[in-house]
Amino acid sequence: MATTKAGLEDVIAANSAICDIIGAQGKLTYRGIDIHDLARNSSFEETTYLLWFGSLPTRDALLKFSAELASHRALPTQVLTLMKDFPRTATPMDALRTGLSALAFYDPQAHDAAREANVAKAMRVTAQTATIVAAYEQIRRGRRPVDPEPDGSHAENFLRMLFGAEPDPLFIRAMDLALILHADHELNASTFAARVTAATLADMYSAIVSAIGALAGPLHGGANEQVMKMLQKIGEPSRVEAYVTKRSRASATGCTGPRTRARPTSERCRVSSVSTSATFVGTRFRASSKRSSCSRSTSMPTWTSTRLPATSRWAFRSTCLRPSSRLAGLPAGPRMFWSSTATIG
Repeated sequence: MATTKAGLEDVIAANSAICDIIGAQGKLTYRGIDIHDLARNSSFEETTYLLWFGSLPTRDALLKFSAELASHRALPTQVLTLMKDFPRTATPMDALRTGLSALAFYDPQAHDAAREANVAKAMRVTAQTATIVAAYEQIRRGRRPVDPEPDGSHAENFLRMLFGAEPDPLFIRAMDLALILHADHELNASTFAARVTAATLADMYSAIVSAIGALAGPLHGGANEQVMKMLQKIGEPSRVEAYVTKRSRASATGCTGPRTRARPTSERCRVSSVSTSATFVGTRFRASSKRSSCSRSTSMPTWTSTRLPATSRWAFRSTCLRPSSRLAGLPAGPRMFWSSTATIG
């Protein structure tokens, strides 16, 4: 007698070479580059460029990209006015969902599906997401929002707007690191929600709002909230070991919730996250139930496999631009674009 599984486990939804999580090995890669290398040597801006365009930027390209991203930080006056009328009981996720949706009204390219327009929208959404979050934090505390500044990194500007003061360099680095680590996590719930919406040829703002709605759930982004509560409960670093020991014993006796089981990437297909970095830039998704093999071009290779062996992932260094930072000694991953599951521009 045939049996069926509830949910979407083991369902092939897409092919991607953007992100890969190998749970059994505790490994996360963006475009084939290990997350530890990116965390040690990269920045949020450089990592975003890597995820969007498939290779590390040159130094000049990174400076241009960072400056353009920074130029889009300011919110339309109408959106700020709307946010000031939000009830103070609204959560930051509620404010982000509604504020980002309102941005579409004032974006002349909101319904333009061309690749160039999608890149421009992704720039604006990425920059303005930070401004919405920081502005609402000030508003709900009865203070005037802090205007964004055109200089400084994405992380630095966010913290300045959030706290209304110059942030400590250590906090800036911690924020930048958090943004890198959260930039893409494969086909999670919010990414899947965005994909479903984008597959209808809805605009980018609608797709991202769908993702934010899923991310707000306690079984998805709400997990981060639980981490913060855990840290507050622990309190002092000296209490960490005792807390972890106690939780580990509870886990061993079956007192925790359901666990996920990691499988080799070859058994699953991947799609990019859009929560922070809008990494589905330039694509219109179409449903696909087939795996495809990867193909290569000397100028712009198209990748449709879910994961390549390590030796193959690094084999196309000659097609990449020169890396811009301390990652210069690392293979930069080829330019990768959607193929069987998407059409470009």
